[in-house]
Amino acid sequence: MEREKRVFVRTGKAGGEGRVSAGPTSCATEVVKEGGRSRAWKPDWAAVCTRFGRQPLLKLARIGAWFLLVGLILGVISGGVFVGPFGAYIKKPPRAPIDCEPDDEVVPVRPSPGYRAPNFVGRLPDGTIVSLDDCAGMPTVLVFFRTASAPSIAQMPAVDQLHRERKGQCRVMAIAVFDREDDVGRCASANDWSVPMIADTRGEIAQAYEITALPTTFVIDAQRVIRDLRIGTMTHAELERAVKLLY
Repeated sequence: MEREKRVFVRTGKAGGEGRVSAGPTSCATEVVKEGGRSRAWKPDWAAVCTRFGRQPLLKLARIGAWFLLVGLILGVISGGVFVGPFGAYIKKPPRAPIDCEPDDEVVPVRPSPGYRAPNFVGRLPDGTIVSLDDCAGMPTVLVFFRTASAPSIAQMPAVDQLHRERKGQCRVMAIAVFDREDDVGRCASANDWSVPMIADTRGEIAQAYEITALPTTFVIDAQRVIRDLRIGTMTHAELERAVKLLY
């Protein structure tokens, strides 16, 4: 039986034409002739790695690692998840208010509409200790302001008027951010305001409510669920419309 074995190796520089030559090491296809028939064998990958080295494989691994790293960074920044180096980018949906009954005790606490308002404890200029829990069963309007803020002072007459007109129906409280108790007392006396004012000297209440601008108004229902949030000055008519939505 005639048996012929020849080994072909493709050589040549990158970008140029290669040539086929016989060689002792098999990196291409090994052809064995038996009885006039040819049989092709798969490439010898071990020989390929020996001939060309491991640099291409290392480069491919580095590229995959960079894809994965960039995906993880984007996921952390935008609140998403990156699946694999060539996978899909899945963005997490924003947290939405929970639609539940007002008397549902599982409503989480968060200073946003649809969530339960965080409780706080403060002191009025006369020394009286008050808290949001004291307003249980009654709608509440919280107004964050500052005595040195012109927009805040411009809104306070409307807030005081709402307090006078809705007394016994709605609890209205003003929280002076980073103001001292004596400054709050003098401001209330000078303007003849009767609305309860809490001096948030250290800004702890403002931090709990994530206040970023003044004035900021929260409208809270009788179950302590926030129903409206307004940033900026509100007129008396706007305050009235917001409160009427609670009844």
